[in-house]
Amino acid sequence: MQKKHIITLVVVSVIALIVGIVVWQLDRIVTNIARQQLDEYIEDHNIPLAYKDVRVEVLSGNLTLYDPTLCLQEKDNNTNDSIYTRLSLEKIMVKHLHWLQLLRKRIVHIDALQVDNGQLSFHHTTNKECVEIERFTATMYDIAYSIPNDTLTYSDNRYHISLEGLEYTTSDGLMRLVCRSLSTRNAGAIEITDLKGGHTIEKTQLARAKGKIPTTWTQFDFASVTTSPVNLFTIFQSYCVDIDNMDIVSRSVHIYRDNQYAPKHPYPMPQEAIMGFALPLHIEQITLGLDSMLVELTMTGKTVGQLRLGATQGTIGHLTNTSKQVTTAHIHTTIEQTAQADLTLTLTNDKSCHFTMEGHIHDAQGQQFNAFLTPLFGVHLDADIHQVDVQHSGDRNQTNGTFCMLYDDLKVDIIKDATPLDKLSKHAGIINAFAPAIVINRNPRNKNNEPQQYAVQWTRDPMKNTPVYLLGPMIDGIIQTVLPPNIANMIKKKMATPKR
Repeated sequence: MQKKHIITLVVVSVIALIVGIVVWQLDRIVTNIARQQLDEYIEDHNIPLAYKDVRVEVLSGNLTLYDPTLCLQEKDNNTNDSIYTRLSLEKIMVKHLHWLQLLRKRIVHIDALQVDNGQLSFHHTTNKECVEIERFTATMYDIAYSIPNDTLTYSDNRYHISLEGLEYTTSDGLMRLVCRSLSTRNAGAIEITDLKGGHTIEKTQLARAKGKIPTTWTQFDFASVTTSPVNLFTIFQSYCVDIDNMDIVSRSVHIYRDNQYAPKHPYPMPQEAIMGFALPLHIEQITLGLDSMLVELTMTGKTVGQLRLGATQGTIGHLTNTSKQVTTAHIHTTIEQTAQADLTLTLTNDKSCHFTMEGHIHDAQGQQFNAFLTPLFGVHLDADIHQVDVQHSGDRNQTNGTFCMLYDDLKVDIIKDATPLDKLSKHAGIINAFAPAIVINRNPRNKNNEPQQYAVQWTRDPMKNTPVYLLGPMIDGIIQTVLPPNIANMIKKKMATPKR
């Protein structure tokens, strides 16, 4: 009995050895054929592709291409621009080719196409636009190509993409984005970590580099950007950005607005900027968390006003460029550590660019705004600002609403020669002598002893950017609140008179 088992084991081993040799020889034969066919195809079609080796495993239906490198240089005959692309991979693997379908129906059907440890470099030779990816992997599943029908199908909801060390530079070289990783691991949800970016030159040099126009210099550091599951293939095929939710967690943002030069073109309304987005756009909700923000403004290039924002939470609902749709934004932030502010803004995508805005500030001190006011306007403010409420609505031409501010112990000083912009600072001594008799040092009250509420309005100047228009009613309200009516009306009339 034991002898029979030994004989059986020997026979099985011999058969297995023979099968193994046959499969090995078959793999070698098919691999040589595949290598020959690939080399001929590369040569016939003049493809700049080099590789180290090819391996075919017949029984498993796997095909692996080792160390492929593709180098392309394309020239645009209209612009004479050249684009150089270099793609190198550790390997490309075709997993489980279904031989029976290929032989019977002439359908090339594979379970997965996997790309491992790739590197990508893309740049223009005549400008500074550049994309660099240190490492990426990608897998697509259930791919089928019908030779008779010349059709390609694949599973567009099962894929995996992972990038590491992504860097992008704009064509003018003035803006760069860098992220540590980008992936679609979680059911198609996009996950970006350590996204940093901003302008590549000094903030004071950007306006001149752009041709002496008003500019906004930025630097930002995002810990993460994540989305709900999205179908990238659908986005690429339909040229439509459609995302349910996006969550942005930011460490810091630095904004420097340079207004020392006059604009060459009118500023668009926010809706016009959204509607101008090239692709159909729909993001149902964006959630923003921000640790800190520094906002700087210069109007002369010599003095800079600063405003620091602390912990900030915000949402943007129904961001879309579809006509007649309404986008809503809400932001809660901390100003200079203690003051709290809330802002709600609605934008309607129509020809008139209708909008509404509601803002509230409470628990503020006047001194918290001096780092902004003094360098720009030569104004030093001291007050307990308990609450500021402003609501207004309008269109591309004018906005109207109401304003109320609760405050005590208001003192205003003009700092001599604090700014080269404001002529008030040149006459600081005279103005400061009369200011206590003119400025109303606590909020006015109506006949019912309630805080006085004022009707406010602001006419849009297309040559001034959107924040000036949106904050205009607040400026109108402050003037009416802290100054006697005759002086407030005189200042408003002067502000409304176009400069020649």
